[in-house]
Amino acid sequence: MVSDWEVPQFDSPEKSGYTTVTTDGNAQLSLCYSRYQRPYTNSLLVTVVRGSLKPGDRVIITMGDTSGGGPGIRAQSFQEAGHLFRLLVDVTGSGIFRDVAATGLPVAVRAGVPHCLNAVLPGSVEAGKTFWLQVCCLDDMGNPCPDWHGEVDLKIIGADPEICTYPRKISFADAAGGVVRVEACLALHVGYFQIEVGCEAEGWSCRSNPCLVEEHPGLRLYWGDMHGQNANTLGTGTLDEYYLFARNVAGIDFAGWQGNDFEITDEDWAAVREKTAAYLEEDRFVPFLGYEWSGSTPVGGDYNIFFRGDSPCFYPSSNWVSAPNADPDLITTPVSELWKRFENRDDVMAIPHVGGRCGNLAFLDERYSPAVEVHSHHGTFDWFALEAMRRRLKVGFVASSDDHTCRLGLFYPGRGTTPSGGFDVASGYCGIWAESLSRESLWRALRARHCFASTIDRLCLRTSLDTGAFMGDSCVLDGEASFRVEAIGRYPIDQILIYDWDRVVADIRPRLADERCVRIRWRGVIPGGKHKSTTWDGTLSVENGRIRSAENYAIDRADQGIQMHTSSSVSWLSTTSGDYDGLLLHLSGEGDPVIHFHSAQGNCSVRRSELMNGTVKFTFAPHCSVEFDLTSALQDGESCRCTASWRISPDGEEHAWWVKVLQTNGNAAWASPIFTSGT
Repeated sequence: MVSDWEVPQFDSPEKSGYTTVTTDGNAQLSLCYSRYQRPYTNSLLVTVVRGSLKPGDRVIITMGDTSGGGPGIRAQSFQEAGHLFRLLVDVTGSGIFRDVAATGLPVAVRAGVPHCLNAVLPGSVEAGKTFWLQVCCLDDMGNPCPDWHGEVDLKIIGADPEICTYPRKISFADAAGGVVRVEACLALHVGYFQIEVGCEAEGWSCRSNPCLVEEHPGLRLYWGDMHGQNANTLGTGTLDEYYLFARNVAGIDFAGWQGNDFEITDEDWAAVREKTAAYLEEDRFVPFLGYEWSGSTPVGGDYNIFFRGDSPCFYPSSNWVSAPNADPDLITTPVSELWKRFENRDDVMAIPHVGGRCGNLAFLDERYSPAVEVHSHHGTFDWFALEAMRRRLKVGFVASSDDHTCRLGLFYPGRGTTPSGGFDVASGYCGIWAESLSRESLWRALRARHCFASTIDRLCLRTSLDTGAFMGDSCVLDGEASFRVEAIGRYPIDQILIYDWDRVVADIRPRLADERCVRIRWRGVIPGGKHKSTTWDGTLSVENGRIRSAENYAIDRADQGIQMHTSSSVSWLSTTSGDYDGLLLHLSGEGDPVIHFHSAQGNCSVRRSELMNGTVKFTFAPHCSVEFDLTSALQDGESCRCTASWRISPDGEEHAWWVKVLQTNGNAAWASPIFTSGT
């Protein structure tokens, strides 16, 4: 079910994915793409139409038949040591299928051609202390490439080049799994920095996430992904592969495992408990035991349940798949009954999210739910954060990958139209400001809402009041206070939205605009259900001007983006799930160019002169809109750090002050609110 292997087709021999079936027996066969039981929902159904098969007859299925001129069939976009093909037969026409072979046919899916580099730094370090940096070589779908053995150059960007010591070159000659980790770097003085990694021979260049250097910091920034699962439930890979990828490839500090509860057997739970304990290495990698309470939305929806330590048992919403290999006495539904199970316990947390079943915030209990998840590979869900704020819930914000491909912490969206290929965005992360990289410290910080959500670029975000309150805190104000925002991106900060509960009170654009550079960005999402994606395939044309160049903006999927452009038109493919996709147009001409926008969601037109006064927005449906504004090209040496502030005065009401920050490439971060009251 999680594989985005190309969907077979049966009608066009000259095209990709052509699939055939033949037999040397006395039978006529038909073939179609079908759906079998979870998790084997990507399936082919072969039917004996006439005649019959006898023992010894061969049935030959050719996926990617090239005899008619087709190129074959595309394998899935992510690596897997043993992708399993099963063969099941219904010999009586009863509708009951049974395995022909006990083990099936495992096929190794390896990484593709080396395509780019990825560099990771800690979220923050202490001046005078050593730190690590990590570089990996990836294919175009985000898989590490173990067979690349080149050399890369490193340099500091956006900061004093003497802020730390680090290697100027790294060789991949002896790299394990396409990853090199260097431990002996040294932070010298206060500031922030990024490292640019390049390989001139390959034409590659990338920049790391920002790293903050502070003198005796009370809180340090740690990065984690607490939401994913593997082949023990609905996914791929072993538990060892799952945790090793998170620690050694993604380079995250903490992790979680969130298998669907109705699939977890007692044996699965024992294995997860064992491996979660085995991979705990404080000051290096902290996994948390947990599972996903996966009831339907009317009885609670998806809630990620976490335990501070070990837990001999868990409480599923049902045992629909795991029966009879799970204890039926532990079934607990609706989710409000789960809160009763957890009564007086301080070692459990429950974080709702928008996944296969949307978390129902009507059931949220602040005793157990310090945050809600606003981004995962399912999409970007500002509407979920805003719903929590409209309900006046005292919660913070986190993000994750919700990965099922055994790439926790570094999930890239797949290709095609299969369930796994239908995701529109890459991983998210939870940033936690904690005293140390220990299970107890991370737990306390998350409970205190000292956390924020980030998309894949790992933006560093910190909010506070000049009275001393920090992100996630609740406080009483005696007088005016300043709400302060500090954001450091992988790329320059483009927009800071300051909220009071669900209302935008400030829209700050720190970069200068260029009337020759027009940004068109759109986003749409279908809230609440399993299928969230909106299609934006379309074209635009320009009159009274010329398009000098056109670039993709915030396109996450490798199979989408600009398909064609001329001096007067552009066409593209795009789907969004609450995230931004778009275009950057560089225009020429002395007149007042008019942009005509045509998409699957709606059509509109705008003159460039209208953008001189700010953003022009068209709403086509709820949660579905397109925006036009002026922006500017990135400048060499442009700072990736931005600060902002907002004066607040106590008025007898309770307020929640939080921000959403966007980079120039559309990636974002959300800070947990600071809750204030006072007269």
